[in-house]
Amino acid sequence: MVFWRIRSGTENKLSFDDLVRESNSTKEENSQLIKYWERFSAYLLAPRIRKILSRKEQSLEKQKTFYTVINEGKKIKELTESFSNRVKKYYHAVIDAGGSFAQKRHLRLSEKFAANIVSNTKKILSAEEKSLDLIRELTNKISSKETQNRIRELRKVSKEITNRLEDNEVLIGDAVGRIQIESNLVHQYEDIRKYLIDKSRIETGDILLSFKSKEFFGKTAWFRRVLPMITMAMEKSSITHAAVCAQMSGGLKFIDAMIDIGVNGVAIRDFEIRDGEVFVVLRSNINANQKIMLLGAMRKYIQEKSKYSVLKLAGLLPTMVLTSLTSIFSGGYKQIPNFMGERKSEFFCSEFVNQVFLEAGVMLTPKSRYGSTVSPPDIATSPYLKFIGLVFKDSERTEEIVTRYFKKKKVKI
Repeated sequence: MVFWRIRSGTENKLSFDDLVRESNSTKEENSQLIKYWERFSAYLLAPRIRKILSRKEQSLEKQKTFYTVINEGKKIKELTESFSNRVKKYYHAVIDAGGSFAQKRHLRLSEKFAANIVSNTKKILSAEEKSLDLIRELTNKISSKETQNRIRELRKVSKEITNRLEDNEVLIGDAVGRIQIESNLVHQYEDIRKYLIDKSRIETGDILLSFKSKEFFGKTAWFRRVLPMITMAMEKSSITHAAVCAQMSGGLKFIDAMIDIGVNGVAIRDFEIRDGEVFVVLRSNINANQKIMLLGAMRKYIQEKSKYSVLKLAGLLPTMVLTSLTSIFSGGYKQIPNFMGERKSEFFCSEFVNQVFLEAGVMLTPKSRYGSTVSPPDIATSPYLKFIGLVFKDSERTEEIVTRYFKKKKVKI
C-alpha cells in the first residue's frame, strides 16, 4: 500500500506492524465467519430440511436433523463469540497505536469503525441466539400457520446476520486500508526515493490517483483548479482524480471520466503530468480474462459517449454524511445511494473506475459491493490494491521538490 507524507517519529504502546497484523487477522476471521454462516444458512433453509423440521409428528429423521442443525448453530455461535473477543482486542489495539497516526482523521475513523464492528457483532450474536430459539420452536407441536411464520422469521434473521457480517467486512476493510497507509509513512527522502518509478512500469489496468500539491494550484489555469479544489474540500483529501491506464500502440493512455477543454465525459487521453501533480500507481489482482472484460467495459462507455456528472459529484458529500449518520444508528455500515444523480450513463471519475472494474468482476474497495458511491480516497485506502509507486514529472524528481510535496501537514488522504 501507499505512503503519503514524511512522518515524525512518535512512540506508542503498539507498533504499526502489530496493528496491521491484528487488522488482517480480524478481517480474515470475519471472512471465514461469513463462509460458515452462508453454508449453515443454505442448509437450514433448504426445502428438504425445512420440510423435515416442520413435520408435526416426531420421527428419528426429524430428531437427527434437529440435533444436526442445533449443534451446527451452536458451533457458529461459539465462533462468533470468539470473533467478538477478537474485535474487542482489535478496538483496543487501534487505541493503543493511536500515537503513531500522523493523520488524525485516519485514527478517528479507524476507532469509529472498530467500535461499530464491536456493536455490530453483539447484534449478530443476539440474532444467532434468536435463530436457535426459532429452530427449537419448530420442533414443538404448533399449527401449520405458526410453522410458516417461524420459517419466514428464520429467513429474515438469516438475512440480517448475513448483512451484518458483510457490514463488518466493509468496516474492517476500510480500517485496514487506512492503517496500511499510516504504517507505510516514511521518515526521510531516501525512503521516498525507492518508490519513484518511471511510467514504463505502468501496466494496462493499473489505477492512477492524482495527488495535487500546493504548487499545482499556483501554476495551473483557474478553470483546471476549480474541480480539484471542490473535490479536496468535500473529501478532505489531496487525492482529487482517478483514472485507468492502458498501454496502446500509441503509447501509455489515460481512460477516465473528466471535464476539461474539449472533453466532457469518458475519453482516452495521452499520458500527461502537470506541474505540481504526482500520480500514485495502484494495481488490482486482476487476471487476463478480467483485463479483457475491463477493456471491453471502458470501450463500451467511450463508444456510448458517456458524460461526466458534476451533479453526482455534488451529491457525494450529502451522501457521505447520510451514510455516516445511518451507520451510527444501525451499528454497522449502511450505504445511502447518491440521490443527486441517477443516470447510469454519467459518471464522476472514481465512480467510472469502480464501475468498469465491477463489470470485470473485480471489487476495488470494500464499499464497492454497495454500488457506485466510491470516492478517490476510498480507492486510495482500499486494502484490495497493491501500491506500485509514484510517478513525478521528470523535471520534478529532485530531492528538494519530492520532500516538499510530502512534508507533514501538506498532504491529506
